Amino acid sequence: MTSLGTTEEEKGSETTSGWREPVLVTLGASGAIALFSWLPLLLPFLEPYASALIAAAFIYLPALVIWRRGGHLGQIGLVPPDRLTLRVTGVVLVIVFPLFCAGFFAYHHLFFERTPCATVQRLPAWPEALYPSPYSGLRTGLVLAKDDSEDLILRQNLPGEVTVSARFEPADMLVWHETGTGRSRPLEGGALVERMEPGDALRFRVRSGQGKVEIVSAGKVQTLWYGNREERDLPVSETCDLTWLWSFLLIQVLLVALPEELFYRGYLQTRLRQLLGRRFVLFGGDVGPAVLISSAVFAVGHVLSIPSPTRLAVFFPSLLFGWLRDRTGGLTAPIAVHVLSNLLLAVLTRFLC
Repeated sequence: MTSLGTTEEEKGSETTSGWREPVLVTLGASGAIALFSWLPLLLPFLEPYASALIAAAFIYLPALVIWRRGGHLGQIGLVPPDRLTLRVTGVVLVIVFPLFCAGFFAYHHLFFERTPCATVQRLPAWPEALYPSPYSGLRTGLVLAKDDSEDLILRQNLPGEVTVSARFEPADMLVWHETGTGRSRPLEGGALVERMEPGDALRFRVRSGQGKVEIVSAGKVQTLWYGNREERDLPVSETCDLTWLWSFLLIQVLLVALPEELFYRGYLQTRLRQLLGRRFVLFGGDVGPAVLISSAVFAVGHVLSIPSPTRLAVFFPSLLFGWLRDRTGGLTAPIAVHVLSNLLLAVLTRFLC
């Protein structure tokens, strides 16, 4: 296992390099977050690739710097897990996750009067919260969204024409077919069969209460309920299965946890540790300035993509990820706990009423 410790010669080299390199690399990564998060507003075709572009910046920026210095990725924690990593990860999951579950339900009960409703039927609901945008993807590649007016919108973002069948209740629900050129025509009745070109959308508006829309495309059926602004439930798919779980894990590993941990814990925390030292140790892991600063930068990076102060809360789990990085000497533990933490949050969200 590669240690975070450095020799006297390495320390002298790091001192010479100073703060310039980590500051410039961090600014570059932060700029990539802002650029690829907001550029799709001007260039909508970039939206499906925004997360991948940010992930690429997180991976390639530190890698290029390290290779330029003649180093290797093992120096920032890309090393095989050992028994210590597995043992520490297991202990953290056993201790932290039950406490998080209790705190999650207590918080929502205290501030939002929402209670647990752990029914298995709610688990297959396609999770809107998996993505940074308000969209949730259907397995056919169509995209379902809600806008500010609470209309239910089905967008066609595939490269070719798609035929969509829809049945909706109540039958007097207002429905429009909006073309990519900006034209709109009303649709009548409780069912429709529409050919949709790329950029087209179907807009459903319920007059009062809640409505149900069943969408059929390429043999896949999606039945979705939605209501007014007071409706607390997420849109649920009665016929969906747990395929969202595998896509979630794939997205989290490749586009979220791996690139984020590689940059914030692997590169930035390691460089800060070399510059600031290992001053405060708790249960064998560093909790000093290197962990605090990298966690603060991690939190600010989340706000750059979605400007909400609640996003700063990721500072606290970041402290745990940083401790795991230092305690185990690698990135396997923080990546695993990062992925499983996000999965746990997605599951717990379904069990709220």
